[in-house]
Amino acid sequence: MDGQEKERALRLLSYHAWANAQVVAALGNLTADALDAPTHEGFGSLRVVLTHIAAVDELWLSRLTGHSPAAMPQLGGNGLEDLKRCLTESAAGLRAAVTRAPEVVSYATLNGAPQETPALDIVTHVVNHGTYHRGQIAALLRQSGLTPLPTDFIVWQRMQPAGQDVDHLA
Repeated sequence: MDGQEKERALRLLSYHAWANAQVVAALGNLTADALDAPTHEGFGSLRVVLTHIAAVDELWLSRLTGHSPAAMPQLGGNGLEDLKRCLTESAAGLRAAVTRAPEVVSYATLNGAPQETPALDIVTHVVNHGTYHRGQIAALLRQSGLTPLPTDFIVWQRMQPAGQDVDHLA
């Protein structure tokens, strides 16, 4: 990636980290029963959706660093603090990987099919994937009568000091 693409990728990943931190904060007030309550939207529970976001971040981090896992990563626990730690570590890892990533990343899909994808497109996918599932979490919270914290990119952008991005999970 050229300098502008890396800057854009790092900016998107900073937003992604902040938005994930917002979701973790919103879920932090819920009981374990509320986190694990079955839903009719996508995945089985709020915890399962957040775990999915974290696992996919780990998967793409592996690919950006030259590895091609044959299965979804297994996380070191699914407690909210475990997921927060995993998201924090993935955020730092993704940012570091992007600074060293080649323009085009070669990897294999989970079923072994070889792929080549521009690194910036991978970052765009990671962020869009997280946005989609954070939206699911927000909808589930609203259906439960709760108010989710904002996770819109423009909200994050307006919070940034001029010329700086902040990693909000660190």
